[in-house]
Amino acid sequence: MLKKIAWHKDLNSLVKSSGLLGFLVAFFVLQSETLLAQSMDNIVPANIQNPVPATQESVRAGAQLFSRACATCHGLDARGSEFETEIADPGPKPPNLIDAQWDYGSTDGEIFWNVSNGIYPYMDKYGDTYQEKQIWNIINYLRSISTSD
Repeated sequence: MLKKIAWHKDLNSLVKSSGLLGFLVAFFVLQSETLLAQSMDNIVPANIQNPVPATQESVRAGAQLFSRACATCHGLDARGSEFETEIADPGPKPPNLIDAQWDYGSTDGEIFWNVSNGIYPYMDKYGDTYQEKQIWNIINYLRSISTSD
């Protein structure tokens, strides 16, 4: 009973110090984040189409971005050959991105989803770092050097 009263007093002091409105805002923000996470699970990345044509300009831009953002782990040739500084990484070897085997989805939409949102705990998300067009350019580049035809 004393623990309940102490908790109740803590809640009262929280509401008094930040105001009821602050408490309600925090509660609804937490609830909306939960709902958003649940709705994101229903998105089917495989159905997302690449809106960026695979022009020479797009492929060149994708190659430049890939060498800066992805090659450290996936190798300059995109075959999953890590740089020596990454070999001590305890995680699995980064996958080959130009062969026929894709561990996390092989459609453009799935690749876009993985690059944008990351593959926890192995790969960071880049959706906050790069614009959508830049990520599509990287996908166009990977398709241009693919060996899986």
